[in-house]
Amino acid sequence: NCFIYAKEPKKKEINLDVNVKNFKLHKENLVKKLEKILSPLFYQTQKRIEEKLFETKITQTVDEEKSTFTLENEKGKSSFTVSCPGYTKINIEIIHDIKNSELKAEKLFVDKEEINEEKIEYLLDSFIKHFQNYINN
Repeated sequence: NCFIYAKEPKKKEINLDVNVKNFKLHKENLVKKLEKILSPLFYQTQKRIEEKLFETKITQTVDEEKSTFTLENEKGKSSFTVSCPGYTKINIEIIHDIKNSELKAEKLFVDKEEINEEKIEYLLDSFIKHFQNYINN
């Protein structure tokens, strides 16, 4: 009879405080990056389209939890919402709720490395064009 004695594997200690601090720091940096992009972009976009979208209420909010750009008139309401629940992906949710039409919704996930002003501006402009098409049909 031959016995082999195995050593108990060493347990790797994980410092949860450091991991939590790193997560919070990464998330904080991502939120700041998004705010720097979204705040001026939403404002400039609102100023640019206000005169083109008659009788449409345009609202925008930018904060740590989520940032939303909303278009609303008597024909319906559409919202473009950006949020970052973690620190690797950014969620973009687009909802068009137009009267006499079915609800249209889509959710995009963008890697934080891929996010930039041009990409968000393209998506926001596309969102506005879709709103215009939906209310004019």
